[in-house]
This record gives sequence, C-alpha cells and structure tokens, in this order.
Amino acid sequence: MSSGGDEPPAPVASKFETVSWYNRYSMNSTIGPLVVGRTVLYGGTYAYQNTKASKLAALDATTGMARWRMDYGAAFGPMVLQGGMIAVAAGDSVLGLDLGSGIQRWSVPIQPRLLTAAGDVVLVAERETIRAIDLASGTQPWQATSTTDPVAAGDTALFMDGRTLRAVAADDTLYFTTQSASGTYVFHAFDPATQKDRWSRPLDSSSRVAPIVMGTLVATASNSSAETLVALSRGTGTVAWSARADSVPVQPVLKGNVLYVAGQGPNRIYAFEAGTGAVLWSGRLWGWPMGMALTEDGMLLVSADNLTLYAYQTR
Repeated sequence: MSSGGDEPPAPVASKFETVSWYNRYSMNSTIGPLVVGRTVLYGGTYAYQNTKASKLAALDATTGMARWRMDYGAAFGPMVLQGGMIAVAAGDSVLGLDLGSGIQRWSVPIQPRLLTAAGDVVLVAERETIRAIDLASGTQPWQATSTTDPVAAGDTALFMDGRTLRAVAADDTLYFTTQSASGTYVFHAFDPATQKDRWSRPLDSSSRVAPIVMGTLVATASNSSAETLVALSRGTGTVAWSARADSVPVQPVLKGNVLYVAGQGPNRIYAFEAGTGAVLWSGRLWGWPMGMALTEDGMLLVSADNLTLYAYQTR
C-alpha cells in the first residue's frame, strides 16, 4: 500500500521555531529530540567555513521554554542519555553533562563515530576499538577491539566482525539485516538458541534504523526500493503490507496500533495503521527529518534541520 495525497492533515499541536537563545543560528545538524519525563533535549551545530559552534537546551515539553542551555565551540556528534547523565561527542572529546543542570562533569579526549548507552557506561566506538566510559565519573573501566559498532542488549554488548549489526530482540527471536560480500541484503529472524534463522528475506537495501516489532508483525526499511517500508509476518516472513515513505533516516516510533515514520525526500511525517499500512495522516516537514520521540503525554516530537521542533497530537 502506497501513501497518497488524500489522507487527513497532520494534527499539529505546536512548532518550536523560535527559541530565543539560538539568535540567528541556522543549524547544519540537529541532535534530539530526546525525551526524559517532561524534559526534551534539543540542539545542534552551526558550521560555516572554519567556524563551528554548538548549542544544547533542555526544553519544557509543554511550553518549549528552555530550562537550561549551553554553548560549545566545536561540532556536536552523537548523544546518549542514561542515569541522569548526558554523554555527547563534541569536537575531539566526549562530554559528560548533568541532565538536571547542563553542567559539564567530565571530558574524555576521544573522537567517536558512535555512542551507545549500556547500563552505567557509555560505549564509545572509535576506529577499531570500543571503549566503556563510566557515565558518573568519565573513567574507562575497559576497552575491546572490534571493527563494528556495538549494540546494547540489557547488560550485554553485541559486536559483529566486519559488518554493522543493528538488531531488535522480541521474545526469543532477533531481527536484523546483514550484507553479504557480493553486496546483497538479507533480513533475518534469528533464533539465538539454535543459532539458525527461523526465516530470512532478501531486501533491496539496508537502513540505519532498527526493525520495529508490531504485535504479530515486524517492520523494516529498505531505502532504495519504491516501497521503502515493509511489514513482515513474524511467524513466516511473508509481506503483510508495504508503503512508500522514501528514505527513512530516523528511528520510527510505535504508539498503540499506529506507526509514525519520518521520510526524507518529500520531507513528511506519516502515521500508518500498524496492522494494515493504511495512511491515517501525513504532514509536511519544512526541512530534513533529524529525530523523533514521544513525550510522556503522548505528544510526538519531530526535529528538522530548519531549526524547527514539530509537535503532533497522537490521540
């Protein structure tokens, strides 16, 4: 089923377009939104020629007003949140910020390509090394050699040699996409107990988002095909429905029986009925989608690279 142009308009609640401390900044990259209770972390980096400056704020989820804000004279990279601490890549370092105040507690000189929160540590992937940094103190309790990015599963960190593994576990099955040496992509429903696939299915491409388990279905993105979103039966791997959302750059969000997907290309947010793929509504984003999250009150927040944080009603 492809998304058309006759669906109802998006239920826009608000747009946080002008946060006073940004002044005239146009963000070349955006981080967040990350939702913690009634607080939303949102920021990004402005870069022009040799100048780079980053800003981060903790916003009130209801009003969009900043509870605290901080500036940093280098480009922000990946950011994770765990246990009242924020870890954010900034220039040649990873910074540890207190969530409540925004105060910097520690700095570690390292250039990560990825940060992954796992328990009381943040896993920092740098070149062929994964370092564990204690979130409270910034100390390093251990490091390991790996050519791929880590995936946290509870207290376990998963590494895969040679290729990146992005996976989600549901019940006793692990869902993920692999790429063979010939360049083909395969989506797997893997049984960890037997170390064998329950089933597998070829894909036209991979996506940087993780699979989404939706009751009896599991959805994944295949960004090079016309129907970029596909929902498969978790029991057999047969296609239940597919939809056109163009490139899917940020992790989709499931709430109840509705799957929210931000598509890059038309720059739109879609609300799909999870069981059928029917488009419930869609709305225009006036910029590339950069992040998506739900608040405790069920508000859907979507950030775009035009320095706008969109808020949508989901009920």
